Amino acid sequence: MNNAAKKAIKKRLTKKDVLTIPNAMSLVRLLLIPAVVWLYVVRGDYVLSAALVVASGITDVLDGFVARRFNMVSDLGKFLDPVADKLTQGTVMLCLCLRYARLRPVLFVFAVKEILILILAWLTLRYTDTVNSARWYGKAATVILECSMLLLLLFPNIPAPAVDVICGVCLFAVLAALVLYTHFFMKALHGVAHRLLEGKWARWIAIALAALLWGAVILVFFLNRDAFTVDNIINGSPENMVLSALMMLSLFALKSISIVLYSGILYITSGILFPLPMAIAVNILGTAVMLTIPFFLGRLMGKRALTHIHEKYPKAAFLSEFKGGGDFMFSFAVHIINLLPTDLVSIYMGAAGLRYAPYLAGGTLGLLVTAVLFPITGMSITRPSSPEFIVSVALEILVTLVSVLVFRYVRRRREKRQSAQGGGQ
Repeated sequence: MNNAAKKAIKKRLTKKDVLTIPNAMSLVRLLLIPAVVWLYVVRGDYVLSAALVVASGITDVLDGFVARRFNMVSDLGKFLDPVADKLTQGTVMLCLCLRYARLRPVLFVFAVKEILILILAWLTLRYTDTVNSARWYGKAATVILECSMLLLLLFPNIPAPAVDVICGVCLFAVLAALVLYTHFFMKALHGVAHRLLEGKWARWIAIALAALLWGAVILVFFLNRDAFTVDNIINGSPENMVLSALMMLSLFALKSISIVLYSGILYITSGILFPLPMAIAVNILGTAVMLTIPFFLGRLMGKRALTHIHEKYPKAAFLSEFKGGGDFMFSFAVHIINLLPTDLVSIYMGAAGLRYAPYLAGGTLGLLVTAVLFPITGMSITRPSSPEFIVSVALEILVTLVSVLVFRYVRRRREKRQSAQGGGQ
């Protein structure tokens, strides 16, 4: 650690900022964690363990109030408060997973979210010298998780349908917080993206994120290897279906940072694993994931990404031909014609400054034909003479031919315009 970093830490960790009532409350929450585990796992005392969780939640509310009311907000407090929250939530969720298997997908997404946000928060601190406190959507997710876990603690014999609803609400809250936090940190880092990408840690962070995703997928596959069979997924319990869907979404996330992988394989796999309506739903959600991650990566990289793409991929020059109809139509046209790999196009559009909502809507709609046709092919792949297989393959070939014709038309129009401009000079 260099002298400048040591001075920055000493400046933040003064005695006045460390010895505060809110920080003491955060420390109390950390000390309550082993007590909750012991009461729930060893003693089986659900009521008392729930009481400690409630006490932890009360101190969480009080420390924020006291910090703001008596001007005791500190950088250490901004760090300790969310750490205490997340460790409490993760530990209680892990204990509950021993009783409620349906909660495991929520725990998996929760862990990925916290690790990713920790990395982004560290980058923000390093490159902007800013410690960001919890946002409202993070606090809302915390309230939902803690109330849900409290219900599961107090009512160990709660009916299975109620558990499914609770887990679904928790999963939605965690995913929403993940998306909104990622957007927040991307905006915070946008002005220093060039410094981040030129830093010596950039390559290692990218490798670590990819390894994290692969490791998480492999670990969950290994721990639940008996559930990941076609028969178990199609005919098995609801938690197997949800877990399998989450695994597919994780694979879509991996595809989004690996240009060499082909998304059509994932679309077809959904058709093999799930009933058609669920396969289409998984593919649409996977498409949104696949479009989102590289888009914000491009937003972070800025003009450097545009220069690199134009230099390495000559076809990228034709993307500008589709810009006339606004962000939605631009994204729709480029994705349905499929000029370049989806993740490369997403990086391009993020770097070009497209608005996220119309970009996502247009891109998802542009890939909708593939997301619907490929699972039909997958579900009928063992019956190649069936009408479903023949029609889906024929439509896929037709879409490909139309895309090729449109691309050639655009290319000829561009060449004629360039010739006309050259002749005019």
